[in-house]
Amino acid sequence: MSKAELKAANVEWIATLPANAPEQERVAAIRTGGEQAHAAGEGKARQISEQARNAGTSRTLLYRAIKAGALRAFVPYPGGRQRITDGELWRWLASRKGDA
Repeated sequence: MSKAELKAANVEWIATLPANAPEQERVAAIRTGGEQAHAAGEGKARQISEQARNAGTSRTLLYRAIKAGALRAFVPYPGGRQRITDGELWRWLASRKGDA
């Protein structure tokens, strides 16, 4: 697939997303250079392995939390890896302190 075809496929995929899809936040952050994500207090979107290191936990625990619906992750583009924003990670960690 050429770069032009890939770009067209990505634009088509973005156009099909509902307005409230979590991926829209990432798309907006990319378009605005990340300013919108920082303004919303979400911070940078990072891969699960990196967020697991940041939180001092395992990837498995994060994947389980995502599957259970306690932690929101998104795929920023078709074929990409799941990402979690810094704000979402810290929100989830704070909610776990209340469970302990």
